[in-house]
Amino acid sequence: IGTTYKRSDEERSLVLDRYNQAKLNKPISKQALKRWFSDKYLENNPKTYDLFKRILNKEPKDHKNFLKAYELFANHIDDVAAIKKIDQKTLVMTGSDDIGSTPAMSKELVKDLINSTYIEIQNGKHLCSIECVDDVNMKIKNFINN
Repeated sequence: IGTTYKRSDEERSLVLDRYNQAKLNKPISKQALKRWFSDKYLENNPKTYDLFKRILNKEPKDHKNFLKAYELFANHIDDVAAIKKIDQKTLVMTGSDDIGSTPAMSKELVKDLINSTYIEIQNGKHLCSIECVDDVNMKIKNFINN
């Protein structure tokens, strides 16, 4: 769910910019939450909003650990040759409104995975697995049972 497969140079640059902001300890939580959830969901689920805001605005020690993970994510290069060797039945899913891990990226992954299926969650953003949990779970269940 929500791959960043074959990011363009522009897409990679945006992620690196966010990483560099995080390194300077500039807050990225509001930006991230807008990419991850719809405004309506955040309005109707203030506890979720607060939880993710706390996760993204951790203490200095936790921030250092976050930066390590974010650096790996920001600088990751796909191993296309390895991806093309995967022949297991694979579900690739993304939200239709995910601007960071776009439907186009997921469709590119499906092209390179031999035995894959693409499903797009309508009106879903990056964390559609939370916001659209029933739809996502039903799609996974149907995939497994087929």
